Amino acid sequence: DYVCLVIEETGNNSSSMLQDIQKNRKTEIEFINGALIRLGKLYDVSTPTHSMLYKEIKKIEEAYLC
Repeated sequence: DYVCLVIEETGNNSSSMLQDIQKNRKTEIEFINGALIRLGKLYDVSTPTHSMLYKEIKKIEEAYLC
């Protein structure tokens, strides 16, 4: 019930990363997904989804941060 309530209450919110992209700011992708990718390499754990998301967000950032 609590999860459903949170979903209903926050459904119209925008994530901080989306807000960063909309305002052409550097995102926290390096500190979130980048950290998970580095830990995955350290412990020999595959992180394909995080790696894909990291690469896509970095492409978006590069388009406006250059």
